[in-house]
Amino acid sequence: MKALVRGYLREILIDGRLEAWPRYFGPSLTFNGRAMDPQAFRALREGFFAALPDFTFRIEEQVAEGNTVVTRLTLAGTHEGRGFGLPPTGRRVSYAGIAFDRFAGGKIVEMRHFTDDAAVLRQLGAVPRLP
Repeated sequence: MKALVRGYLREILIDGRLEAWPRYFGPSLTFNGRAMDPQAFRALREGFFAALPDFTFRIEEQVAEGNTVVTRLTLAGTHEGRGFGLPPTGRRVSYAGIAFDRFAGGKIVEMRHFTDDAAVLRQLGAVPRLP
C-alpha cells in the first residue's frame, strides 16, 4: 500500500499522468470529504501548479496500519503564480503535510490530506510570525 501512495504522488501529482488514475484509485474516491475524479483532480492540480510551478515534495515517513497509509511530507515550491489567496510573491515556501489514504480492494478510496497553510502564509508575508 505504501508503494501505491508513493506511486500516485509521483506519477499523478507531480508528473500529471492522469491516464494512470485507475492503477491507484477506486471508482468512488473522496478527497477531504468530496467526490474526486480525474477531471476534478486535473483542475485542482493545475491551480496548485499555477501557484507553485516548481512544486516538489519529500516523503519523511510512512506508516501503514490496517487499510490506511499515513504519509508525512515536506512540500516546497516558489510562489510564482496566484495562489493561497495572494498574487505572486516570488518567495520560496517549505511546509509540512500529512496524508491519510484509505484502501479498499487494493485501491485508494478515501484521501484526507492536510497541510500547514499558516506556515505558507507566514512565509509569503501574509500573516505575521508569532513570537
